[in-house]
Amino acid sequence: MEDSSGNSNSAIVRRIHHILK
Repeated sequence: MEDSSGNSNSAIVRRIHHILK
């Protein structure tokens, strides 16, 4: 289930980066 947590974090970071861009 550790994969799920990592995936969630990655998605959030990607979203923030997209907004910043």
